[in-house]
Amino acid sequence: MKSFGTTPLLLSRQLITEKTNSEELSSIFPLEKEEDLLRLEEAISPETQVKYVTAMKKILAPVGIKKGLPRILSDAIVEQYNLHGVKQKKGFKSLPKFYRALLDSIPDSASGDVEEQLRLALMAQKKNFHKKQYLKRKADSQENMKITNNNM
Repeated sequence: MKSFGTTPLLLSRQLITEKTNSEELSSIFPLEKEEDLLRLEEAISPETQVKYVTAMKKILAPVGIKKGLPRILSDAIVEQYNLHGVKQKKGFKSLPKFYRALLDSIPDSASGDVEEQLRLALMAQKKNFHKKQYLKRKADSQENMKITNNNM
């Protein structure tokens, strides 16, 4: 009977530890450089995978994969990678531990296959990145035109 009395205490300690670990792990995101991604691939082991999945789920759960992916991967990484490593890009599938953890962290939805959701989220992030770049160039160009016109 005593073991039942201590079980809730042990469970609550374990949950607090897991919560603290997932909060600490959440702080490593977004991954800014490829080196960070490669270090994470090395750090994920069968023992730690659940912690990384939990940390990424915590990031993705409130907003979903499309809006949450930029909180996990920077635009710089997304520009260098795609799922399969085609068209002179590196493949996320070549990083099996990270790839599996990322897929496991995607919330279930009626949208279907998680790999397809990830593919669409990567495309959306790339599109948004290129749109931001275009708008920045356009604004810079307009600013340069104003300066040129004022100097005349």
